[in-house]
Amino acid sequence: MPSQNPVKLLLELADLANCNPFSPRRFEVEKAILGRQFVAEGMVSWNRRQSYQPGDRPNVITISKLAVETVSEIQKNQKITGEKLEPEIRQAYWDVVAYVLLYRYITPTSGQTFEDPKSQPTVDKIWREFHSDFQKMLDVGGAFSLSKNAAAHLFACLVQVHRAFWLITSLATPDPLPCFARKSGNPYSAVT
Repeated sequence: MPSQNPVKLLLELADLANCNPFSPRRFEVEKAILGRQFVAEGMVSWNRRQSYQPGDRPNVITISKLAVETVSEIQKNQKITGEKLEPEIRQAYWDVVAYVLLYRYITPTSGQTFEDPKSQPTVDKIWREFHSDFQKMLDVGGAFSLSKNAAAHLFACLVQVHRAFWLITSLATPDPLPCFARKSGNPYSAVT
């Protein structure tokens, strides 16, 4: 991965996190972040499978790892210097943390997923891990004054956006319904 200033990289990652995932611009931003490590994937803007398959979206996998490293580096630097995050950096940091949590827990780039939407222990386990990481990642010298429900709100929003994406995709394409809709027989059933 390109060796970059962590703040510059954080801003680029935040730009990607806020980029329309269906637009060609997303590929431009991914390429700018990855440089020569960028893997041309054609104009496929998203992965329509419910679960991760080895080889899926190699750029997302690489960028997700880079985002985790960048969040860790920003945290480490903040703890060493004790300086408060500037407003622009603070917002970018929040955006990248949301990106990391999305790809770690909601749209995983590994085997973990909401395997059975009616399986409460699976959702509970994912929620507990999500909440723990949320708290750890946002521990940057008091930069974030969040309500105790902030993690739950972000988790719910990410799950609902993910669910809406799969419902829209299943209705807009001739492909079979996403995994959770096939299991329940109802494409409008809730994931959680």
